[in-house]
Amino acid sequence: MGAHETSHRRRKRSIADTLVEAEHEHYLDCPNADIPIRSACILLDVILFSLASSGIHHLVETLKNSLPVLIGTLSQPAEPLLILGLSYAAWLLKTLALFMYFVWCTLRFGGSPAKLLMGLRVVDADTGERLDYVRALLRETLGKGLFGLLLINPITSLIRSDRRGLHDLMSRSVVKKVRGGM
Repeated sequence: MGAHETSHRRRKRSIADTLVEAEHEHYLDCPNADIPIRSACILLDVILFSLASSGIHHLVETLKNSLPVLIGTLSQPAEPLLILGLSYAAWLLKTLALFMYFVWCTLRFGGSPAKLLMGLRVVDADTGERLDYVRALLRETLGKGLFGLLLINPITSLIRSDRRGLHDLMSRSVVKKVRGGM
């Protein structure tokens, strides 16, 4: 064959790739969030999500109370079925809102709205990248839900020097303080 081999060309890195890599390295250099600020985020998340959930609840209750006027007298036997359907729809909307508030925001933006407001980010403990879908779902549902109810998360966070809860350990994540006083 020929003595000349084609050289492998390296793909030029884009500015966006370089910035993303620098962001990940920056997140790894940031300090871990301490217990008081994480506790404040939990409280603020509960307040913000309660407002959204309350809005959904009041909307569904208004629809239930307006149902006799909406369906009229011709479909009176269908009223209990419609009320049950509205109750189920309300449950679905609240579940979707819960998913969007915690899991999707962590996946897409790196934290819940309260964490983002307080300058915190949930990132991969090794690389500084945002969590993938499975790890965000695991952290925000099973980790926080189950271990939070059993008070394992707060105890683990208090005992460990890096202030990571069990939900952080099982999803290999860490909450970093990326803005504010260090």
